[in-house]
Amino acid sequence: MDEHQLLSALRSLPTPDAAAARARASELVVAAHAARRPSGRRRPRLRGTVTASLAAAAVTFAAVQGPAVASWVRDAWRASVGAASGPPAAFTRLPGGGRILVSTGGDAWIVGQGLRRPVGHTTGAVSWSAFGNYVACACGRSLDAVALNGRVVWTERYAGPVATPAWSPDGNRIAFTVGRELYVSAGDGTGARGLRPLGADAVPALAAWRPGPGHELAVVAAAGRVSLINTDTARELRRVPIGPHALSLGWSGDGQRLLVATGHRLRVFNADGRLITAEQVPPGTTITAAEISPSGRQLAYVTSQSDGRQQALLRPVADGVRGRVLLVGAALGDLAFSPGGDWLLVGWHQLGSWMFFTTGPGRTRVRQITDVPARLGHSEPIVASWCCAPSPPAADR
Repeated sequence: MDEHQLLSALRSLPTPDAAAARARASELVVAAHAARRPSGRRRPRLRGTVTASLAAAAVTFAAVQGPAVASWVRDAWRASVGAASGPPAAFTRLPGGGRILVSTGGDAWIVGQGLRRPVGHTTGAVSWSAFGNYVACACGRSLDAVALNGRVVWTERYAGPVATPAWSPDGNRIAFTVGRELYVSAGDGTGARGLRPLGADAVPALAAWRPGPGHELAVVAAAGRVSLINTDTARELRRVPIGPHALSLGWSGDGQRLLVATGHRLRVFNADGRLITAEQVPPGTTITAAEISPSGRQLAYVTSQSDGRQQALLRPVADGVRGRVLLVGAALGDLAFSPGGDWLLVGWHQLGSWMFFTTGPGRTRVRQITDVPARLGHSEPIVASWCCAPSPPAADR
């Protein structure tokens, strides 16, 4: 066996103790990331020291653990230090403005525009009202509307567990589930009625109101199908076949484009149900999150590979146009566009950070907020949505 054959054989060997190596690599990145926290004065030399240390760490892991682990460390290094080159963002002054509604498992929080405030307890999903003055919270067998100061405005109780509330864009309807049935009520919680039962193969968490004058709701009513329902008449307007493993639904701000994401495909339909574009991820890759921009011209999504490495990507809706990789790492989660669509939030749970990327043409600018769980009661945050500035309360009546 010559030298080249020996090297080839060594590279083909499985990485010893890969899981532990990854854990150590993660600890290294987190430690270096913590060292980057800004002080009152800018210190460029600290950044250079951290960058050099991580580069040396990648070389060390390459020598000790093999190229697979070294590649993972290098990707995490590029994402945490190389991408986050802009100044840190303030927790209560978000890039792109507005406010983010967050669920931490037992509590709902509002972040942004000077606020970092818990607004109530929840056992399920939460949703902004149309103009961002109230929050709908699923709390066991009740549906609560909570004001920004935490005051419960009204409560409606039901016979079964309430889940997945979603306020309509005009503020006059709320969709939610009670057990295995889809319900709709008026915006003040009154007049609730069961719209239709959900089969055992339905995905009740996936429902999206279409912006516009009518009260039309897209819902994954059965496996492999999205239905658009007029909630005032309970009539199904149209249905779209989507295949199994539905992941998310989302409308553009003008109600003309609907994103339907499954585990392996992204599809965008127009309001009449005609397919505009479709993209399928490569074999061995799974889509874990997806969002359409307010303009309807861009898609953001997260893909996951079998080795745990993930990518956050941004691409135009138009077919044949390549997107860009925003972030490579592990434990990437939440996606949310700013109200104006000029910023995109990517949750990086491994580092407890929110990463913000500009979505316009030209060079991508990046901002970062660290220690997000510690700022929100030390629980894992789930971003519900990114909303506008509040309007006068009368707008929600």
